Parts: sequence; C-alpha cells; structure tokens
Amino acid sequence: MQAADRTFEVPAVLQNILKANPDPNTRAQTNAWLIELEQPKRVESIQAAEKKMEEGDAAGAIRELKPLRNWLADYWKMWAMLSSAHNRLGEHAEAEDAAKRLLEMYPGCEPGYGELREALNGQGRHDEAWSFMQFAFANNQQSFGIFINLGLAAQAAGMKEEARQIAEQIRAVVEQNPEMQEQLADVIAQIEK
Repeated sequence: MQAADRTFEVPAVLQNILKANPDPNTRAQTNAWLIELEQPKRVESIQAAEKKMEEGDAAGAIRELKPLRNWLADYWKMWAMLSSAHNRLGEHAEAEDAAKRLLEMYPGCEPGYGELREALNGQGRHDEAWSFMQFAFANNQQSFGIFINLGLAAQAAGMKEEARQIAEQIRAVVEQNPEMQEQLADVIAQIEK
C-alpha cells in the first residue's frame, strides 16, 4: 500500500496486525511503524535526538527523549537511543532500565543486548553481565553482535580462557572478511586484554 502511494490505508492494516496478537518482535516493529505514521511530530523529536547523538551530544539527546517516555512508551527506537545515550554519559543504571524496557518490548533487537551488557558492566555487575550474555547467546547463536558482547562480558567477568577462545573465533571470522578487520581490531584487543 505504501509503495502504491496509499499510505493512508496502512494504519488500519497495522492495527489489524496488532489485534492478531503477534509475537513481540512483530508487535514492536508494527507499533513503531504505526507511531511513525500517526505521530510524526513526536517522531521528529526522536530524529532530532538521533542527530544530537551522531554529533556526540548524548546529554542533548536525553533532553529531547525524556519528555517522550510516556507518550512513546511503545516505541522501541526511543528506548534504544535512550539506553545508548545514558551509557555514553556513564549513567549506567538509567541505561540498564532503558535497555530492559527495549528488550522486553523487542527481544530481537540485537544492539539492545550490547547496551544492557555495557550498563551492567558499567555498574560493576560483571558476573551478571556474563550470565546474561551467555543466556542471550544461547538463544541467538547466529548473532555475531551478541557473540562479540559475550566476549566483552567474559573479559570483564575475569573469564580469561573463555574470552581468549571467543577472541580467537572472532579473529577467524575477521580474517575471512577483511572489510571487518579495521572496525573489529579494537574489540578483539579489548576482549583479549
């Protein structure tokens, strides 16, 4: 419908999808699309916060996002950005809360696992982060991002052998994909330290 320039018909279809009680991932994506169609002004505030994040102004992004928490409580993209902004500022308890809201709403959001791991590690709860990432990886074994976060959690929890093994496996993947070498070199070093 959207491709046929009949966007005005899309909200009714999305509401029918939500009435069908879909799985949480479908629900989160459907809700996000519906919010973007029905509340464009509020979504513009999210986009302004995203721009501030890109410019390195995490505090400014949080100022944009905080008033929207009640209005856009079902908008997973807001919680993802809020968690990331709080982590950047070292506000790990707030980041943890936002990441948990995100993952409850949208368990398939892989970056959310990294945000929650970072929030837990930032609070010195390394064993909890390690246990959480083990659980997350057991349920998402095809996710390279979650595997990387598993390695970071292992390193922070003092699981040196596990961290070394994970770093070796990441290195093996990177060697087969040279375009990934530059962006993952620091991560591998961090896991191995």
